[in-house]
Amino acid sequence: MKRPKLSFYLDTRRALQDGKMPVKIMAYYNSKQALISTGYAFSECEWDIIQNRTQKKSKMFDSSKDSNDSDIVLSTLRAGLDEVMQRADNAVEFLTKRGTPFQASDIKTEYENGHYANGDLIYLSKCNEAYLARLDDIKASAKTVKQYRGIYNSMAAYYEGLSKRNDRDKLRLVQIDAKFLRDYQEYLTNKGDSQATVSAHFRYIKALFNYAIQKEAIPKEAYPFGRGDDKVTIQGVRRTKKALTKKELETLLNYRGHLLKRQLRNFDLAILSFLLNGANMIDIAKLTYGQNYDKNSNCITFIRQKSYRTTDNIVPITVHVTDAIRTMIKLYGNEDKPENYIFNILKKDSPLPPEEQVANTVRAIGKTLKCVAKKCGVRTDISYQFFRHTHATLSIKDAGASLYDIKVTMGHSSAKTTEAYISSLPDDDDKVSNMKANLLNGIYSKD
Repeated sequence: MKRPKLSFYLDTRRALQDGKMPVKIMAYYNSKQALISTGYAFSECEWDIIQNRTQKKSKMFDSSKDSNDSDIVLSTLRAGLDEVMQRADNAVEFLTKRGTPFQASDIKTEYENGHYANGDLIYLSKCNEAYLARLDDIKASAKTVKQYRGIYNSMAAYYEGLSKRNDRDKLRLVQIDAKFLRDYQEYLTNKGDSQATVSAHFRYIKALFNYAIQKEAIPKEAYPFGRGDDKVTIQGVRRTKKALTKKELETLLNYRGHLLKRQLRNFDLAILSFLLNGANMIDIAKLTYGQNYDKNSNCITFIRQKSYRTTDNIVPITVHVTDAIRTMIKLYGNEDKPENYIFNILKKDSPLPPEEQVANTVRAIGKTLKCVAKKCGVRTDISYQFFRHTHATLSIKDAGASLYDIKVTMGHSSAKTTEAYISSLPDDDDKVSNMKANLLNGIYSKD
C-alpha cells in the first residue's frame, strides 16, 4: 500500500482581508487530493522565507519596528507548522494501521474529527509526564514512580540509539507497534535483563497506551497488545517462592541472640512485618497511637497505603497485640502520645520524604537478613517481603486458615492476589495468633 503524500500548499486563489493567503496541507492519495486548513496565512514573500530553513532572520518578521527578534518569530512559526504537519501525519498513520481502504478526503476527516485533539499525549514523553503527574496526585510510592521513570528512559534511549536523527521527545505512541516492541524486547534481553524486567517494561507501556486512549489522544486501533501476529502478548513470569518454611523461620529466630546491636533492630522490624499480618514497611512506619492502636480492645487496626490507590472496597486490617508485638513497641516505639508514630521509623524533622526514609530502612533490613541467612544456612535471597508471604503460608499450613480469611487479613481486593503469596485465618483469628506465639515463645520475653 502506497503511503499518502502530504505537503504544504499556499492557496493563492483567494486572499484574505489582510491580503495574505491561507496555508493548507495537501493530502494526495490514489490520484485524489484533499486540502486541510492549518490556521496559518502569509504573503508569498513571507512564505518563501519560512520555507527556506537556512534563512534565520528577516526584518519582515520583526515583531515591531524597534525589535530585532525575527529569528525567534521565525522559529516559532516553523515549529507551529511542524506540529500541524505532524498531526496530519498522525491521521495518516491511524488510517494506514487500521488496514481498511481510505481516500484522501478521509485524511482530512480524521485530522479534524478529534482523534488527536489531545495533541501532547501522542508523544511517549508527554504521555509519560502526564501519567507520572497523575501518580503524584494519588500519592503513589516513590519506588513506583522511580521504576516508571527508569522504564521510560530505557525505551527513549533505545529509540535514540536506532538513528542519529531520532529525538526521544518525538517518539509517538503510534510508532510503538508489535515489531517495535519485539525489537525492544530483544534489546533488553541482549542487555542481560530478565523476563520479569521485560514484562514490567511492557506493563508500563501498556498503561501509557490505555491512558492515552482514555484521553482520546490516540485511537484504540493503535493499541499494540493482545493476540495475533500484529499484537504483542505480555508473558507471565513464574513467581519465586518467597515464603519461609517453619523450620527456616525457627532457625532465623534462634540466631537472634547472636546478632550485633546494629543488626537487632533491622531483624526485629522484619519479624514485626510477620506479626502484623505481613504488613508492608510503609504501613508499619505510619501507624500512630491515636489512629491505629486501640488499647481497650488490645488491637492495632490499619488500612494498607496501597489500598487507597488500587481499590474502592477498602477493608481495615486488625491485628491482636501479642506479647511479642508489645515487646517490639517497648524496644522500638516512640512515646505513647496520640499524634506520635508507634514505631520509631519515620523522623518528622527529616529532610527526606517518608517514602525515602522507609526505603532506607528496607535496604538496611535486607542487608541484615542476607547476612543472618548466610550464617544460618538459610536461603540468601531473603528480604523483609518474605515475611509477608510467610504469614500467609504458615497461617494456612499451621493455623488452618482459609484463603478468604487471609485475603481479608492482608487487605487484598482479590483472592487471586492472595494466591500469589501462598506456597501450597480461620474464622477464629486466635489460631493464627497462637501459632505465631508458639513460634516466638521465649524469643522476645527476655527483652
